[in-house]
Amino acid sequence: MAEDKVLQEILGRLKSLSDEVKGLSGEVKELKQGQADLKQGQADLKQGQVGLEQGQADLKQGQVGLEQGQADLKQGQVGLEQGQQSLVNQVAGLEQGQKEHTQILRALEEHAQVTRAMVIHHDEILNYIQGDIKHLKNEVSEIHDKVDDLELKVDYALGELGRHEAEIQIQKRRVK
Repeated sequence: MAEDKVLQEILGRLKSLSDEVKGLSGEVKELKQGQADLKQGQADLKQGQVGLEQGQADLKQGQVGLEQGQADLKQGQVGLEQGQQSLVNQVAGLEQGQKEHTQILRALEEHAQVTRAMVIHHDEILNYIQGDIKHLKNEVSEIHDKVDDLELKVDYALGELGRHEAEIQIQKRRVK
């Protein structure tokens, strides 16, 4: 009778350990899925970062083009002023042309300022995304650590389960 009680206790412990192992295995699966989801999110963020960097490069190239156009317009304005001095009888027409060119130049300068602001804004977004990527890398590292801990617990529980099964076999032999 005492041996039956011992066997029942051992069987109860084995069932409890088996349930724990099943629970830990489920947690490991969930953590691995979470890890895969985080890696996908990290890849998506990197892809977004590449897109932002490309957009930033395009904006910078546009800014260079606008600045070149601005320089060209300034040169044109200088030419108009020289023509105004040599052609006194067309002063009124040249002054009107100069005013129009000045308006275009101002519009281009305003556009260049907006472009600069957009480049700065995209730099800020890029820095924010890089911070998110660093944060996600830290989270992935923590999940790796948790998975490693759970795998150790599972290995330990499996070892305990094997040890208890061996004890049961020994008890069965003694009972016979």
